Amino acid sequence: MRLKNRKIANLAFRTIGIALFAYILSRVNLGNVFRQFRNADPRILLLAAAAEAMLIITKSIRWKMIAAIQGIDIPMRKSLAAYTASLYFGIITPGRIGDFAKSYYLINSGIGIGKSIFSSLLDRIFDLIFLVIAGYISLLFFPDIIKNQLLVSSLLVLFVALTIAILFWRRNLIVKLIRRFISGLRLPRVGQKVSDLTDEMLDDFGLLTAKQVFGLILLTIIAWSFHYTFFILSAHSLGINASTGMMLISISAAIFVSLIPISIAGVGTRDLVLIMIFSRIGLSRDQAISFSFTFIIVYILVGLAGLICWFMSPFEVSSKSN
Repeated sequence: MRLKNRKIANLAFRTIGIALFAYILSRVNLGNVFRQFRNADPRILLLAAAAEAMLIITKSIRWKMIAAIQGIDIPMRKSLAAYTASLYFGIITPGRIGDFAKSYYLINSGIGIGKSIFSSLLDRIFDLIFLVIAGYISLLFFPDIIKNQLLVSSLLVLFVALTIAILFWRRNLIVKLIRRFISGLRLPRVGQKVSDLTDEMLDDFGLLTAKQVFGLILLTIIAWSFHYTFFILSAHSLGINASTGMMLISISAAIFVSLIPISIAGVGTRDLVLIMIFSRIGLSRDQAISFSFTFIIVYILVGLAGLICWFMSPFEVSSKSN
């Protein structure tokens, strides 16, 4: 009953963003928004789609590299299919917990649950660190979006850093979190204790070398560069005239704010921030909403690609001893 009530409360909390989105739509000219999309240059949109495809490919390579560090060999084609499928589940699940779906591929192929989850966990950690840093830096350029923004955002980053440090210092807290996480995933064949799974996951951090971490960071930067390119090209095709620097700031701030868990896929919160930023650089509210719609569109396209990959036959991987 407590779990059910918590889920209901979480869903209700996330409707704040939906309500905000509905209010914003009531204050814009949707005719102008749709007109911008009708007049969009299809050639530029095609290039944008190619950039997003390169994002998925690069992240698939990163996940394959993480698995290789663990002694798991995944063929590139199968890594790409698994990663794309996990993006679909990440979009449709709260907190993007579905991103861990790729761990199912490893588990079903005989890889230990702890090692399988670690591959997805480390993959997520690199993305979150990049988004927090990029978003924090972007918000520095617009210090008045919310009251005491610099103080609040700095305290938030500090809180996240301290939380991570405490979790690694108090391993029993990690055990409790993983127990709740595993119960939410409903993983098959959980035969070992959660504490053992935690040890298995944390031990794999010791496999990372400085050179490997640098390589993963580089792949993360390259992957997100493709993602930013998608949005910059999309904005250009929609006739949104802003400097590349301002677009980078807008994209980073929009993604960063969408991490706040009061919405679904950033709907509402992202729109509000884009309206605030665009108004500072002389762009209209309609243009901000048009640009915000590109986030929704890319989620739909990636989700469809992931759904197709999910229906592909499961693949097997082989593990190599370290």
